[in-house]
Amino acid sequence: MRKLKRRPESRKIIHKHHPGGRKNDPQTVEKMTVEEHAKEHNITPNSPNPKLRTAYKEYKFWQTEAGRMERMIGSYRGEIKNTTPSPYVRDEQFADMEERLKVLRQKEKESKKTLTGLVHETPEWKGFMKDAPCMGEITAGMFLSYIKIELADTVSSLWSYLGYKPNGDGKRLSNPGLLNAFHAPLYAALKIALERKDGLYRHDYEVLKAQMRKKNPKRSGESQAVYRLTKLWLSLLWATWREWAGLPTALPYVNNHLHHDNYIKAEERGWKVTMRKKPRLLKRVIS
Repeated sequence: MRKLKRRPESRKIIHKHHPGGRKNDPQTVEKMTVEEHAKEHNITPNSPNPKLRTAYKEYKFWQTEAGRMERMIGSYRGEIKNTTPSPYVRDEQFADMEERLKVLRQKEKESKKTLTGLVHETPEWKGFMKDAPCMGEITAGMFLSYIKIELADTVSSLWSYLGYKPNGDGKRLSNPGLLNAFHAPLYAALKIALERKDGLYRHDYEVLKAQMRKKNPKRSGESQAVYRLTKLWLSLLWATWREWAGLPTALPYVNNHLHHDNYIKAEERGWKVTMRKKPRLLKRVIS
């Protein structure tokens, strides 16, 4: 079993200067933090909030490791579907794994607390995310760690960046890049909230599920409905975030050029808009 170590918040690196062309002169070597190195060389981080992104990645790491350990214990005990109790694992080994699981869950709890605190400090959380439907601190941390909303000038660009990318025949293709990792967290975070019987998205969910079942009666249509609902939710997030940031929210291509006029207001789906201007309407993606 691999040994788990927590990353230091700011590790020291060896930074070499070579005045006069002397390449390996020990007198020209100094230690500095990663942040100092980036500042000296004017290195711009890819993340809009590097500190928050580090906290989010650390939380996901401990969460993943704890889940892996929990599943391992369950499979050895035959508690997981299609598994049987292992006769080769002794009681002391189970005790050791249970102890390791406790440590991992504690690390997960501590990292979640750190992440939550950083999210609460952001102006986006204070401005609109804390009141947004289906938006918790973890989901907010994910968006604030990766998304530069000023670059997402259209809602389709946000969809594509997150991996929700249609092709010519209407099938959904995943973005082959790193951000495929967004699919599972978004699905897990939004599925239950979007399916609630008393939720604002319940009617949309039932309509979409019926449409999916009509296309393919052999399938329940649940996952496809949640997929489409996620795109709707992202549309409202995009519009609210852009308006909050004072950025233009141009209408999609289908509205400007194809003259579609079926819209959903952000307020109709629980978004409390605290902007100077009234948010624009978005195309109803479930039509």
